[in-house]
Amino acid sequence: MRDNRQLTVADTHTFSPRVVNTARFGFSDDVISDAVDLGGLDLPKGGDMIAALGIQGVNPSGINAPGGPTFSTEDSIISFSPSGKWNNKAKTFTVEDSLSYQVGRHLWKFGGDISAYRSTTENAPNYGSFSFNSMFTGSPFADFLLGLPASSKRSDPLVARTIVAKELGFYVMDTFKTDPQADLGLRSALGTITQCQPTPTA
Repeated sequence: MRDNRQLTVADTHTFSPRVVNTARFGFSDDVISDAVDLGGLDLPKGGDMIAALGIQGVNPSGINAPGGPTFSTEDSIISFSPSGKWNNKAKTFTVEDSLSYQVGRHLWKFGGDISAYRSTTENAPNYGSFSFNSMFTGSPFADFLLGLPASSKRSDPLVARTIVAKELGFYVMDTFKTDPQADLGLRSALGTITQCQPTPTA
């Protein structure tokens, strides 16, 4: 399921024939949800599944969310990978402003923008991933029936992580009219970006 909303507002104000200002504001909200209950369907829970199968050590956090362990054989007879719970909420704010000022053959533009981005991701562990080949019995399917994987792994990520990024920038631009059919431009920009590493969210 995905819910996306965007909004942009812009205003252009003419102070005089030589001075014009344009301001813009932008906002976006994007929410993506995977493995959610729909139409009364109760999706299998990974914690219940590994308890029924007797698999241990793959869910140290004790999370019981949609999903389950992954099983695969090298000949693809077995390929079981249930979709796990995953949510992402992202918001972006942007404010821009530019001022144009014409003096003789020069068209000066001054402007800047501020933007902020915040993204929160929530996901559950994969409850273990098990791969079977013919290492023990000579048959991948037989190894699967005996519960003898050739390799196994687990992931136990942070349940919620948030990333925050901010940007601030300014610019000055001069466009010089050398003749009616040619322009010469010069632009100088200064910007800074501050970004935080993913952090746990309570």
